[in-house]
Parts: sequence; structure tokens; C-alpha cells
Amino acid sequence: MLLARLLLASSFAAFAWNAVAGEPEVVRLWPGTPPGPAPFVAEGVEESGSTDGRSHGGKTVLRITDVTAPEMHIYRAPEQTATGAACVVCPGGGFSILAWDMGGTEVAERLNGLGVTAAVLKYRCPTRPKAKKNPTGMWRGPAIDAQRALSILRSRADELAVDPEMIGIGGSSAGGKTAAVAAIRAGERLYEPVDGADSASCRADFAWLLYPAYLTDETGTLKPEVRPTFGVDPPPVFFAHAADDPVTCGGSVSLFLALRSARAEPELHIYASGGHAFGLRPTPTRSERWGAEWESWLVAGGWGTAAAAD
Repeated sequence: MLLARLLLASSFAAFAWNAVAGEPEVVRLWPGTPPGPAPFVAEGVEESGSTDGRSHGGKTVLRITDVTAPEMHIYRAPEQTATGAACVVCPGGGFSILAWDMGGTEVAERLNGLGVTAAVLKYRCPTRPKAKKNPTGMWRGPAIDAQRALSILRSRADELAVDPEMIGIGGSSAGGKTAAVAAIRAGERLYEPVDGADSASCRADFAWLLYPAYLTDETGTLKPEVRPTFGVDPPPVFFAHAADDPVTCGGSVSLFLALRSARAEPELHIYASGGHAFGLRPTPTRSERWGAEWESWLVAGGWGTAAAAD
């Protein structure tokens, strides 16, 4: 799908969109330099993209990096089947790249099929030096971008025909960590408000985490940024992970148990096989079942509609 772009400045934010039917509305998240840590991009380098030469579910993966101007691509649900729900989608990529199609636009298409408006998040990256796999704080910039996306969607709820009480977030791998931070903080902002859009809450009303990464430290303990705290009311959360994933499923299990202790409503699916980074693409492993379970969860929660998926 061609992602065309038309930029329009405003006093609140620099919004951009393409009005061609079937293409997303592209929204710049910040009116100037984004708050929080800058990505590790050499001076003068602009956004770059390439196709992954490896096959994932019979297709390659579009990889995007060098993102210094975060944005979200909004795919509206069909008017006749829209439920009023919206969801920020955070692609994975190890905080180095964004797996844009497998973890982003393909998920948006499935959400649209359930009557859910989807906003694929192009968060800042890379947020870690190439030589370091897991530096402290590499999640912070992407999580700030995710919170901003939630606030902008909620501030534009009427315009987008979205219920402000039905705006969720989800993601895979590093995008799962990004979504987890935004969900667990339950509206506690990581940055100072920058304009009127931030008067709308950055909370998530539901969340889903597909093989989320970087949730625990080397001892298996949940990291502080994804640890539910007293007095915070996390949303319902759906987890899907493969037991043979090199990104340990222990992170999903630990966060699931912590959410249970916090009296939240998590749902956990651990599949015997599947490895990592399968998305919604066909796979001969048990993990292929996750998509149907996820759809069922969205429908049961009232965010998706089975009629739209049929």
C-alpha cells in the first residue's frame, strides 16, 4: 500500500494526512522536537527502509529505521462495521528497526476487519547503540510516542468516530514492551504536556502483547517500568507467546501474574512452539492459533465485532 503524505501545520501539532480512499491518514505526533531521549541517528540521516531478505510466513518484512519524526498512520474501520474502538499498534524490531508490515499494517488490516480503527505507530528508532542489545531506558522514547498517540486519538475521538472510552494499545516484541509500559502506567504521563492534545488522557482501555520483549531482568524479575503499582488500575491485557521463543515467555508469565495480583483482568496464551516474530502470518506451529484467540478476546471485550470479521 502506498503511504502518501501531505503535511499541514497547526498550532497544536503538525498533522499530516492523505485523503485518498483506502490510504491512511498520517499524523505527525509532535509540533517540534519530541520530548525524551533522541534516537541514535547520525546527523543528516533521514528515515530509511529496506526489505528483509528472509521469509516470514511466505513473505519478506519491510524494515524501517532512522525515525526522528514520530508519526502514526490511522486506518479507519469501515463505517458500516465500526464498533467505535481504536487501537494503537506498535511494531517490533528490537528498538533498532520497525517491522512495519508484519507488526504494523497487517495487524491494522485485521483490526479493521473486526470494526476497529487502527493507528500504526512509527515510533523513534533506533533507541539503542548497535553494540548494545539491552541498554537501560531504550524503551522510554517509544513509550512517550505511544502515550502521545493515545492522547491524540482521544482528543480527536469525535472527528474519528471513536469512543474515547474504547481506545487501546498493542504490540509485538519491542513494540509489546512499548505497549506494556503505556498500558501499565494507566495514564501516568512520561512527559510534560506540550499542547492541547495532551489535555486528553494517555491511558489505554485495553491492551494486547504479542511475544513482548525486555519485560524482565537477568534474574527474571519484572522491570520497574512494567511493574503494576498500588493504586494504579491497569486495563485488561491479552498475552500470546511461544514457549520455545528465544525471547523468554517468562516475561509474559511474570507480568500476567503481577496483573492478577493487581486485580486486573489479564488473559495468557503460551503455545508449545512458534519461536519469535510470526505475527499474523501462516505458520505450521501451534502459535498460529493466537490470532483467532486474540480476535475472540477483542469481540468478548466489546471492542471488535464478529459480524465484521465474517
